[in-house]
Amino acid sequence: MKILNNVNERWIVHLAVGMLNGRHCPRFDHPHVEEALGSQVTRQVKGEFLRTFRRLVDQWIDSGKDESDHVIDTPHDRNVEKVPPGYEKSLIEILGAWYERNPPRVLIKGDGRVAIAEIVSHNLRDPASYARDLAFHELARLLDSPTRERLSRCDLCSTYFERRRTPKRNTPIKRGAFCEKCKSKSGARRTSASREQRTKEMVEWAADRWLNWKPRHGKKAEWIAEHVNRELDRRHRIHHSITGKWVTQNKKSIEAEVERRNHAKS
Repeated sequence: MKILNNVNERWIVHLAVGMLNGRHCPRFDHPHVEEALGSQVTRQVKGEFLRTFRRLVDQWIDSGKDESDHVIDTPHDRNVEKVPPGYEKSLIEILGAWYERNPPRVLIKGDGRVAIAEIVSHNLRDPASYARDLAFHELARLLDSPTRERLSRCDLCSTYFERRRTPKRNTPIKRGAFCEKCKSKSGARRTSASREQRTKEMVEWAADRWLNWKPRHGKKAEWIAEHVNRELDRRHRIHHSITGKWVTQNKKSIEAEVERRNHAKS
């Protein structure tokens, strides 16, 4: 059975991006709505719709994020049964309650085929509740779209955008999601993240030798720097060698790593 949305399924993500970014909101931008509710109430219910819709979509997007490294995103792993950190209920519970309030209707078309129509009751006597129910409806439409994994949220500016291609299944996006405006900034961010990861590795290698140093090895900082340089040669094809000065400058971080390991053993 097919859900009737009165819109091409492949346009749903495109329309959702426009609503999420506040560019348009068809149900509330219509002049008849403002005539019925007044301009102030219309602005309030539109705001309620956008807040609810963004919160729901954010939860869906975050369900595909790596909990230990939020930059890593696997869109095909997004799951309505998960409750990511910062959220209270699963989307399957939220949508289940919405479907109870707005049960789908089964329609028999002229050619005899059966379809399901999702209809949100226009309860203008409680505009805020109607706005939230409409947000749940838009989420249901989005989740039913065959191109839903194209929807992403920029890691820098939080703008929602549609990818040109659907991400590959079982292939995580490891370097972050960035909109067109932030792509140039993302290069600097990736460089910074790469440097931070390299420094973290080097601190760990230095900690490997920290407690093994003996006076016969010579100056401690230089002896440890030699060990770190050997690891750099082995693991990274392109790198800059360090000296004892680097070890001295990162002494606090190295000692903290040594202390962390000692604490883990106790």
